[in-house]
Amino acid sequence: MALAESGRAIGMVTRLLGEHLNTRTGLNISIGRPDPPPGEGLNIFLYEAQFDESLKNVSLDEGQPAPIWLVLRYMITAFDTGNESDSVGAHEYLGRAAAALQELSFMPLPPTLPVAIRSALEDNPEPLKITFEDSSSDLLSRVMQGSDERYRFSLAFQVRPVLIAPATPPNHSLLVGVDYSNNGAIIGTDGVAIPILASTGPFLESLEPNSAGAGDIITLKGSQLNGEDISVRFGSVDYEAGSQTEDSLSFRLDDLAAGNLLSPGFHSVTVVQKTGDNRSRSSNPLGAGLLPNLQQAQPMALVPDANGNLFGEIRLTGSLLGGVNDHLSVAFYRDGKVRAMSNTFLSNPPDTDPQTLLRLDIPASQAIPPGLYHLILRVNGQQARISPLVELAP
Repeated sequence: MALAESGRAIGMVTRLLGEHLNTRTGLNISIGRPDPPPGEGLNIFLYEAQFDESLKNVSLDEGQPAPIWLVLRYMITAFDTGNESDSVGAHEYLGRAAAALQELSFMPLPPTLPVAIRSALEDNPEPLKITFEDSSSDLLSRVMQGSDERYRFSLAFQVRPVLIAPATPPNHSLLVGVDYSNNGAIIGTDGVAIPILASTGPFLESLEPNSAGAGDIITLKGSQLNGEDISVRFGSVDYEAGSQTEDSLSFRLDDLAAGNLLSPGFHSVTVVQKTGDNRSRSSNPLGAGLLPNLQQAQPMALVPDANGNLFGEIRLTGSLLGGVNDHLSVAFYRDGKVRAMSNTFLSNPPDTDPQTLLRLDIPASQAIPPGLYHLILRVNGQQARISPLVELAP
């Protein structure tokens, strides 16, 4: 029968207990709260259900969700012909019931059982086990609270483990190496569409240096960096791996000086491994700075103001100097003092190669005293290694 029938297991366990006790004792069986039944007999009361802690993560099939495993706690009360539960006759009946339950330490499912019971319980992989529990006065007093609030001598026991499986079908995959479109023909590795790699993939721990310029070599440290079909992605640009070991990999920042691929700034670095069928997997990302390359700063036409301070145009040349969408800043350094220029004073002259020329227009309101200065350039937070000397003179 389908596992979905196990949803009826709680009721069928109670019914199974009633069937067994009736067969072995010959007494009438009632189900429900321990109230007097019509005539003498036994009452079965399910007073508590708990999740089985030892089985709550155990699945019926590896890789599939675990079902519900329950422990059902029952109380059995005997009644004599006068509906009394505390008479000698009732105690005799309760003893006969205890002997019958003890005989059924493991509850069998014989073929003679009703179909409803068997279909709900037969897929339970563990045999249902009956275990007696202490029937303390506190337990009995708590359970017996009701309309008549009468204390009745009873015995407590548990049944475990009771399986309740989800009605949804398990999520299984087809076998590898079998052509199901061709009557199950065995095709071996030809049926492998996604190669399985015997590792979790590259992992990065550090890189050196943290900032580099075009043409520089960056070394990555980590694990599983010597696999096949490995490359490095710096920002949006892919590079072939240079020297490789298990825990080290290096690559060179080539083709960036032209300025048409990346701007200076902070970029992510990942190691990418191809896995076949146009698929790949990436390592965790680290960050590295791409530095601008300022080579020369040349005053073009500086004009003195009334105080002799200078304003006008200075041209900066080099590579990776930033573009119209980048944040640029320039500062003049002399004798431990810095004079910064706003980003609004910098522009890219038209008809020039990308990121090779910047124009600094110093307004009269920001005029600078004449002298020899180091010019500092920062693009997107990354500072050029070279700060060339520029002489400001009229």
